[in-house]
This record gives sequence, structure tokens and C-alpha cells, in this order.
Amino acid sequence: MDSPSAAFTKELSLQHRQKDIHFLEALAILEALCRFSPLWVGPRHVVVHVNNANVEYGLRKGSIHDPQTQALFQAIFALCLQQHIDLVPIRVSSSANVLADALSHHCFTFIQQQFPQAFTLLCFNTVDTAHSPLPPSCKRQVSLLQ
Repeated sequence: MDSPSAAFTKELSLQHRQKDIHFLEALAILEALCRFSPLWVGPRHVVVHVNNANVEYGLRKGSIHDPQTQALFQAIFALCLQQHIDLVPIRVSSSANVLADALSHHCFTFIQQQFPQAFTLLCFNTVDTAHSPLPPSCKRQVSLLQ
């Protein structure tokens, strides 16, 4: 994770701020897949690093107990099927997930200092990239959840 090839961060909408961590982790995975999968050509083997054992287990098993998170899982699996993505969740410790945590907390100075390559991949003050909507296929999947 020291040399990421892509990175993004997004403000969490008000409606999701009180959701549990499983939902938020699944939402981040779905949004990352929606954002980056259109850039990939052909079938892909995609490794997703998660620091939540329940989400990792749920992605491997195909289900999770929370209905809202399960709806996100279904959207993730549908996207993977459509885009020919072989999703491989790997659990990492929280201490090894520093960049993801810094992105989620918008610690941009820290990211610039500790992860300069990731920082250069972030788009600031660009209408087209930083605040662009999800691709149409993902908009439909995410809108069903709202």
C-alpha cells in the first residue's frame, strides 16, 4: 500500500453519517469499484484491503446479517459480475491501514508527508474529478440504497 496506483476520498453524505462501520466499509468498497472499474479493460483480479473482519468474512461468504449492508454487498457482487471482477477481500490490521484511515478522515497534510504518491493521485479543486458523480451503473445501485 506504499505505492498506490489510484486513490480517492469523498465527503460522507449526511444520511450515512450515523450508519454502522460495516455499512460504511461496504459503501467505500462499492464507491471505489464504481469509480475505478470503468477504467479497467477486461476481466480483473481485484484485491480489496479491509480492516473489518465481519466485512471481509461477509464478502467471502456472500452475505452479512445487516439488511442495509447486505444491499450494498448485492450491489458490489452485481458490479463484479457485470465488470468481470474477481474480488478478493484481504483483512489487514488497523495499524497497516494507515492510508485508508487518513483518507477517510481527510488528513491531507499527513497524506502529503507520509504518502506523497497517493497525495498526487488525489484531485483537488477540479470540478470534473473531485466531485464527479458515480458512473451511471453505480448511480442506479447506490440510489436503491438511499
